[in-house]
Amino acid sequence: MPVDRANQIVALCFLMATFAWGIVFYGHSFYLESILATGRFTTSEMSGAIAFSFWCGIPAGVGVGRWLRSRTPFGVVVYGVLAIACGLLLLPAVERLSTLYLAFFLFGTGYPCLSTSGITGTLNQYIDKNYAGRLSWALTGASVGGILIVPAMVGMREALGFAQALMVVAACLSMLLLPAYAWLRQVRLKRSSSEPTQVDKRGLGRIVFATRFLLLTVGGACLLGAQVGLLAHQIPMLAAHMSLEAAAVGVSITAGSAIPGRFLVGWLAERVPIALLSAGAGIVQALGMFWLATGDSVITLYCASALCGFVVGAIVMLPPLLVREQFGAAHYSELYGYSNVGLYLGAGFGPVASGILFDAFGNYTSALYTLAVTQVVGAALLLSTARAAGGTHETR
Repeated sequence: MPVDRANQIVALCFLMATFAWGIVFYGHSFYLESILATGRFTTSEMSGAIAFSFWCGIPAGVGVGRWLRSRTPFGVVVYGVLAIACGLLLLPAVERLSTLYLAFFLFGTGYPCLSTSGITGTLNQYIDKNYAGRLSWALTGASVGGILIVPAMVGMREALGFAQALMVVAACLSMLLLPAYAWLRQVRLKRSSSEPTQVDKRGLGRIVFATRFLLLTVGGACLLGAQVGLLAHQIPMLAAHMSLEAAAVGVSITAGSAIPGRFLVGWLAERVPIALLSAGAGIVQALGMFWLATGDSVITLYCASALCGFVVGAIVMLPPLLVREQFGAAHYSELYGYSNVGLYLGAGFGPVASGILFDAFGNYTSALYTLAVTQVVGAALLLSTARAAGGTHETR
């Protein structure tokens, strides 16, 4: 593919990541705080809805993988945009638990289309060279979304109101369809030239139930679940020690610190076994969570948020690279779709655990300790996949 066409695909994936992470991934803590302020739901009920959204992403992620196996990504982008936009418009009118779950169902099924599943599947179709580097550039949009969109939503809510703020965000999201149509229709669907001999369905089934694949999936689920358990509650967690606006700045710091971390990981991914990188990311975020649990000053909490955020991107981008490294590019979209089943299960349990522990103890200290221990467990499981693979590392 010509360099300019490849850059257009990476740019589109960057925009997809900006909206997906800014509105959904980092946005959950904003919706949690905003809806809790109405007094209609408890923290546990809101956490259950957030978990439900991630669990709805399980079949959606598998569906995205199967779609991208033989079709262009445009249909995936269209559904992701429309589902998330409808969720945004519905959320301010929520008064019953069933309506709350409907809004988060839309978030949950739209999010995989614009996030890691959709992005990595799109890049895998069109990109032959420097896959890890281009994935790093694309996923930098996740940090941009966290830096810009969450504080913007907080500011617009104060100036315009909750409903009007989400209407503006939904309108901006819909504009993503323009570059998606303009750029995707100019490129021809092309399988990676590095793709090995096709695997039959029975061979694919053997991979999915192999010990190494299961360890990879469960370990990644522990890391992602603990991370989401932190990020989904970050605004109310920080707001216990500072103003709402200052807490939103904390989210921006978390997202911003992920930018250098993501590029460092993208560089190391060509040189270091990805299982080792993944385990290291889990340990670093565990240390940040312990720091958050013990800190009480604004500066300390900002520094701890930055430490957690430094590996946010790594925990998101390394699982697909690990699947690609250890199992190759053949049937990548399907294999990562199946791995996403475990990842999204873990992502759902994280917010639920944080919400239940908050309601039980009245603070987030016990939740942060629990999430940190979960990170350490996940790191150990991912290290075991490196041993299972014989410690080999293929340069991508």
